[in-house]
Amino acid sequence: MSGTATLPRVEVSTEDDGSVLICHSRRDVPLVFMEIQTPGGRSSEPPAQPGLAGLAADLLAEGPQGTAPEAWRRKTEGLAAEITCAARYDHWAARCECLSEYLDAACDMLKQLVARPGLPRSEFKRLVKARRASARENWAQPMSVIRHLVAVQNLGFGHPGAHPAFERAYRRAAYGPACELATGAFTRGAPVYALIGGDIGSEAGFARLREILAAMPAGGAGAASEPPVAPSVAPVWICNNAKVDQAFFALGRQGVRAGDAGRVALRLANYVIGAGGFDSRLMDRVREEAGGTYGISSRLDEKRVASPFTINSYTRVDRLREMLGIVERSLREVCTEGVTQEELESARGNRYGTLPLRLTSPRAVLSRAAEGLRAGLSPAELESDWRAYRETSQEAVNAAARRLLGDLRFRLAVIGPADAVRDQLRDRGDCEVFGFGLDPDRWPRESP
Repeated sequence: MSGTATLPRVEVSTEDDGSVLICHSRRDVPLVFMEIQTPGGRSSEPPAQPGLAGLAADLLAEGPQGTAPEAWRRKTEGLAAEITCAARYDHWAARCECLSEYLDAACDMLKQLVARPGLPRSEFKRLVKARRASARENWAQPMSVIRHLVAVQNLGFGHPGAHPAFERAYRRAAYGPACELATGAFTRGAPVYALIGGDIGSEAGFARLREILAAMPAGGAGAASEPPVAPSVAPVWICNNAKVDQAFFALGRQGVRAGDAGRVALRLANYVIGAGGFDSRLMDRVREEAGGTYGISSRLDEKRVASPFTINSYTRVDRLREMLGIVERSLREVCTEGVTQEELESARGNRYGTLPLRLTSPRAVLSRAAEGLRAGLSPAELESDWRAYRETSQEAVNAAARRLLGDLRFRLAVIGPADAVRDQLRDRGDCEVFGFGLDPDRWPRESP
């Protein structure tokens, strides 16, 4: 890629009421993508009602007032249009994608959906049933549960970044509270991000978005303020599952937020530590010292709400202590010796090359631009971040790695047979043991 190459461009208009309109024109595709984002989503869920925002979004997607859900589905299928609603970490989203020749009809449908949602009671039981079935499948998998464990252990249950829904939560969900949440989702009471892209020019695209926003009702409280992080008192959690012959584990500690000033160096450091797959230090050491190809990775989410930096893996139950030792020696090595030039070059090349490969559709381009703007980063800063992957120094990456790893005191969550695991973890401090089937709202309580 030449030095003059650029990422796909977007145009941004900030309206008098604070709403932000984003357009990415691509005349070579016969599609138009639109999305309306408003504050709230999962961050607006009551602490005792995980999953309620997802159900509210499902209700919203069932169509507007005056149209039966079956008729709404037939209409969208007749246009081959995707019109959906979602509850994300800190915002609601209503999106539509269609052929550009069907834009008039699809735009009108999206406008109806956000202006006067139908919230049909007749569909609620079906939606709950579907969510419960999905939750049962999700919570039967240790690899899925461990991600929830480490989030709740480091943030506290009820925090927007650690508020997992589960089967019993959906079973006790009620139509009224779901409707109350859904009714205030798409309003003009707080800054809105509106996206449009594809086979449309910016002037026409902004006009479409303004038309949709004007139809939305005023008011709405938006997202609640983020509660403080409340990590667990015990540094070790053992989720007892006597039926598995593998120990699934996750190490977690404080992460970063979207828009962090050191974000580029932090991403490179995370790639070297564990996000780089077979390129990563952890995978290299595990394969070399354990003599196997156990999967291991690190994860550094960048959200507007708090989220932990985590390292996840699994091993034979009788090798848990050995695996943890390999991980800890590898992390200490990164802190004391730093990343190698070879590792840095590999991380630079991957991060620089990966981003353009992901920006191949209007949807992807607009989503990235909106994420950046929501984090306080302009399109120019996002472009600068991309170029910085090839320019960030080894010293900056080493400093970022030390920041991520800190004092190397991670909280540890393990899923496995408690009797076989506990003795291997005796030197790690206080330990909480609880059953694999225990719902998250009954996991050990957070610190005061």
